[in-house]
Amino acid sequence: MRKIVAILLFLTLSLAACGQSDPWEQGFANRVCPVQGGEIDTSNPLLVVNYEGEKIGFCCAGCPEAFERSPEEYMNELRSHPAAYGYRK
Repeated sequence: MRKIVAILLFLTLSLAACGQSDPWEQGFANRVCPVQGGEIDTSNPLLVVNYEGEKIGFCCAGCPEAFERSPEEYMNELRSHPAAYGYRK
């Protein structure tokens, strides 16, 4: 649990340091990429998938394609570990 809290704190501070606004404020359902586990890139529209009304963000170019091949697998992971992915519906 401490590791998850530390990761979320790190991501929050990293976003603030980069001048990038909070992904939740931009309508994203997640802060961490469900495919690679990196910080999502909120500035690149090619790294976004709208899945069943949720705006899912990704960290790099291959991630949206991987997600779209098996979306329920990744969504189950997001829903099962919301704190690890900064996920909220």
